Amino acid sequence: MAVDRDHDRGTRFGLRPDGWRYLGGLGRGIRNWPVGLYLEQNSDFELCARHVVDRRLVFDVSRFEHSRVVAVPRDDDATGVVSRQINLHLVDHGCSLQRTIKPFTMWPLFVLAFCYLTAGVRSDLAQYTAYKGFPAAWQECGEYFEVPNCTLEQYREDSYPCEGAVKELIRCSLINLSAWNDTTGVRQHVIRNYFQPAAEDSCYENRTKECLKQIDSNDDVYNQAYESFRCYYRQYGNLISSAQFSPYESDELVQLTAYSFSVRHIPKCVLLQYAKGDILEEPHFPAVLLTWLLRGGYYSLQNGILLNTLYTQFGHPELLTEQTKQCTDAVVAQLCDESHATKAYQIFKRCLQHIVPILELIQAVAKELVKECDRPCGHCQQDLRQFAPVTAPPVYNVYFREH
Repeated sequence: MAVDRDHDRGTRFGLRPDGWRYLGGLGRGIRNWPVGLYLEQNSDFELCARHVVDRRLVFDVSRFEHSRVVAVPRDDDATGVVSRQINLHLVDHGCSLQRTIKPFTMWPLFVLAFCYLTAGVRSDLAQYTAYKGFPAAWQECGEYFEVPNCTLEQYREDSYPCEGAVKELIRCSLINLSAWNDTTGVRQHVIRNYFQPAAEDSCYENRTKECLKQIDSNDDVYNQAYESFRCYYRQYGNLISSAQFSPYESDELVQLTAYSFSVRHIPKCVLLQYAKGDILEEPHFPAVLLTWLLRGGYYSLQNGILLNTLYTQFGHPELLTEQTKQCTDAVVAQLCDESHATKAYQIFKRCLQHIVPILELIQAVAKELVKECDRPCGHCQQDLRQFAPVTAPPVYNVYFREH
């Protein structure tokens, strides 16, 4: 009877029941998860990684930022043991690996750990942020209009021909990506993210602007959306498939702000201050701001303030100037040992408050909230009650520290 060598290797090297393979580390991690890197290859042989440190899951992503991972199976020897040809290429950081490895070997740990430490592997939490590519938006709209996949593919191969059904799908896709509004038209600061100009092309912006000027503003919204898309498709650059930040609509920004108030448990008396415009120097504001920025995807604990994302949301050109970047970098350098709440607050106060309309948004949402609240303000001055701990024995979610 043949021995399942892959299964034997998995047992020896810590194959997790859910498919994660432990590649080494020191000490103990999450309950039966030792500290270190875990790798997984799914059915498409895509490489995934998970990093466990100090009993906490601190790194859990399905792909590396700015990376391409390719794994192709091939027969290794007569026994049928399968190897994986893994080509890991971190294009922005010069860290590359191309070597045939057998399943569950520990050698990739050292290369991946080096890349992780030196190449800035993305470990941001998703929060409430949405990232979507044009192909996904196109596919979703195909489902909405019950268009078969083969027809969608044919439209794409025909370069999105000038047909009524295609115009419906294009408008839907742009709305899906928050790149189109029937009243204000195309959102140029959003749609630009889905096209890549050639490196030697220095005239793409002017060509696109001239093209957009020729669109008849009295035409129906389907034609306007379609022609706007065609201007970018023909004049701006190549349509790319990678997922991009999808900005929030106005009602979603209101929800984001109210959520930040709720998480930080902002009392009515503070909301009354915000409703009057007394926001910037109010003591609760730095915490509210950090929550708002993190939840919205405009700030990360790994990379700090994300000016490109703020630009995609608000479209203010000053966000992309070298002066703004130098300002934010100077604040971070000065406050490198401070909390993220302090950093984010000072960045906003010194560099962004006159560019990004966060204060106006907070004031508007606070006004609406205080209208609905008839509780007296005095409760915010009271101390929090001290509750006695529950003494009933636990039944579920009981964990024991391993020794």
